[in-house]
Amino acid sequence: MPGDGELKEGKVWEAAAFAAHRKLDNVVAIIDRNGLQAMGSTAQRLNTDPLAAKWTAFGWCVAEIDGHDMVQIVSALETARAHAGSPAVVIARTVKGKGLPFAENNFAFHNGMMSSEQFSAALAEIERAIDEIRGEV
Repeated sequence: MPGDGELKEGKVWEAAAFAAHRKLDNVVAIIDRNGLQAMGSTAQRLNTDPLAAKWTAFGWCVAEIDGHDMVQIVSALETARAHAGSPAVVIARTVKGKGLPFAENNFAFHNGMMSSEQFSAALAEIERAIDEIRGEV
């Protein structure tokens, strides 16, 4: 699963061209499209838009989804599995650090460490979200 920053690497596009050329319909790529990479915004570093059009031009079956919606994720993967004749790519639009207010859309958390306080806050937020899902809030 490549992320936004990794899409700047030639090996990704070489593999994409090869898979399409060989009609490898048993290949499904999922792109974590959060708009950030280690050093900042992907649009400012090297914009890869229009991303879906690029994959389509390479010969891939393309689906764009909300990468936080399990119904959309499962549906896209089922569609990709049923597709024949070319590889498939799911562009999953996500929010880096989703659910952790101090980390959301903050590229510093790409490869940085949380402080002890941030770690405790993250655990509390995750526990709160689990309780909410269970209906305990």
